[in-house]
Amino acid sequence: MKKIIFCILTAGVIFAGTSNLTVPSCMDNGDGTATFDIYIQNDVDIYGFQFLIDPGANLTGFDGWASGGLAADQGFSVQLGANNGMVLGFSFNGASIPAQSEPALLTSIPYSVADGV
Repeated sequence: MKKIIFCILTAGVIFAGTSNLTVPSCMDNGDGTATFDIYIQNDVDIYGFQFLIDPGANLTGFDGWASGGLAADQGFSVQLGANNGMVLGFSFNGASIPAQSEPALLTSIPYSVADGV
């Protein structure tokens, strides 16, 4: 039993990779929305992703759908949770996002801006 657990743990470490997400800037669209560009740098192919965004009090929620970037290029569906900050991306056809040695645009996420901000 110990050997089986050791093999599973070893396989998990061998196939694990590292991905870094960054948001270098935010663009005010001038229409009550702001767009966040999410960049990724990863050392293995990605077959799906999930992360949380905490926009703070000045942003009231997602406005529309995530679009563009590597996710769109590979045919990923990127869904935004209604006001909970959850971003979920995956491919229906088994496509992957290839490893990126330099930061590259993963997707762009629009948010509604609170009045008076």
